[in-house]
Order: sequence, then structure tokens, then C-alpha cells
Amino acid sequence: MDRRALERITTYIAVSAAIAATASYAFGGARFGLGALVGAVVALLNWASLRWIMRRVQQGSARTRAALMVLLAGKMGVLAVIVWIVVGRLHLSAGGFGLGLGALVVGLTLGGLASHEADAPIDNAREEH
Repeated sequence: MDRRALERITTYIAVSAAIAATASYAFGGARFGLGALVGAVVALLNWASLRWIMRRVQQGSARTRAALMVLLAGKMGVLAVIVWIVVGRLHLSAGGFGLGLGALVVGLTLGGLASHEADAPIDNAREEH
């Protein structure tokens, strides 16, 4: 995936996160909105760390790749601990947090589709119908 596509996906994730947090606050109240905001921040940090790891996997030697894959698995464990802290210890809204964290999935999907459409060749036959 090229740099433009990754930047486009990052933008979609950020916009999805902002919409989720704002709508959560507006329609669900302060606790739900704060949960969504924290989830959105975690989603953006998760995406940034994933990009950093995968960039190094592509550039690294076999030994470096193996170490980075272990780091990737560890990142999932860290994410689980963050969820436990946010929901279990800080008592933020689990629904709001999940909605904010879901911005990652929404942004990846929409950004990937937009990148695919932006990079697709123009088909003149479709325009004639």
C-alpha cells in the first residue's frame, strides 16, 4: 500500500473518531462521550503503532521481522490491558469506548474503499450507459 493510501486511511480514521466522539457526547451524555473520546484516541494510537510496526516489517531483515511480529502480538495484549483499565478501573462507558474504538474499523473500511476508487482506472464504457 502506498503512502497516499495510508494517509487517506488515517484521515478517514481521524474523521470517524471525531464524529463518534461528538455524536456520543451529543446523544449519550458526558460519560458516554468521554468513553467514546478515549476510545477514539486509543484507535488512533493503535493505528499509528500498527503503521510504525508494519513499515519496519517491510524494511527489516528476517530477524527484525520476527522481533516485530512478537511486538505486534504484544501490542494486542497492551490493548487488552488498556480496555480493562478504561472500563474496569476508570469506569468510563464501555459502549462509548467501544464506539470510539470502532472508528478504527470504520475508517479503515471507508479509507480503503476511497483509496481503491481513487486508484482505479477510469472505465469509459461505464460512462456511456
